[in-house]
Amino acid sequence: METGGTQILSYNVQWDLGSDGAHFSTLVGYSTTYSFNTYSTSANLQAGKTYQIKVRAKNYWDWGPFSEVLTIKASDVPEKMDPVMTSIDPATGGVRV
Repeated sequence: METGGTQILSYNVQWDLGSDGAHFSTLVGYSTTYSFNTYSTSANLQAGKTYQIKVRAKNYWDWGPFSEVLTIKASDVPEKMDPVMTSIDPATGGVRV
């Protein structure tokens, strides 16, 4: 990544809120400094829906260009798993599932 010879001061992460790229909103980093390289959210996500995300960095000189748009699909919530029953086999002393 080209930094213009200065350190990264902030990242700006934007997403389209599921609008197929019609409108992007800032998740983090535009009005306040955000210098971490990870971000996680589950707010406003719908299982099975597709979202688009892009990121850019700011240094001493200002904001750089946005990255290519990354498309992700929110996973479905798994069904509740049946409880697992275990017992000890008295004949062998082993565990049975």
